[in-house]
Amino acid sequence: MESINRKWDTLLTLMTEFRDKFPAKTQLKPPNIDKEMGYVNFLMERLMSDGDDVLNLGTDDLARNFFREAMDFVYLLAKIGFPTTTVSEFQAKIYVKRANYNKERQKYTLAIEDCENARACTQNNIEPLYLLSRIYYQQKDMLNANRFLDKCRKMNPDDERVKLLQELVNSTAGGGGGAVGYQQQRLVNDTSASSSGGTKKKQSPKSSSPAPPVSVADAKQQKKKKKKK
Repeated sequence: MESINRKWDTLLTLMTEFRDKFPAKTQLKPPNIDKEMGYVNFLMERLMSDGDDVLNLGTDDLARNFFREAMDFVYLLAKIGFPTTTVSEFQAKIYVKRANYNKERQKYTLAIEDCENARACTQNNIEPLYLLSRIYYQQKDMLNANRFLDKCRKMNPDDERVKLLQELVNSTAGGGGGAVGYQQQRLVNDTSASSSGGTKKKQSPKSSSPAPPVSVADAKQQKKKKKKK
């Protein structure tokens, strides 16, 4: 716990130094913003990496303080003139981190709210979509789990996490629950119907062997039989 407190104290010191360097009324011009981006990226990386340890091993009070400091950092970036895209991307990362934190504590309503806030910040981030899929899967809501997995696949078809979660969702749904399972079940039903008489295919006529040739004598004999009838 002592090392966590040290990390937290270090983060607080870094945040304080940032606020001292850039008071809220500061307005940076683009050339100065470019010069400071390295510094800002460094602070954000520290928040993300050290924040994981603080959240995983710290207390709930420490977690609340961490998220407050992180959000204050992002709001200050916006006030002093950093690009909206940069601020939105950072804010989305913090929302996703807090959503993960709440999900692990089964605070699903709060986790979903944070994911939706992250989605509102940026449209090109797969993380809140994937996290929503996991939350709904844990809640056994396979329909919504599949809904967000579909969105994940459209954004990144090769994401291995998405493929693995899709397998879990399909397995839990038994092949018949949720959007994907429903489509699979329809395919099975259609195949079964065509093979068991539900939708019969037209059978091609059986090929018959050619009739043997009839001799002249046999033909005359057949005519006599017809006349007698």
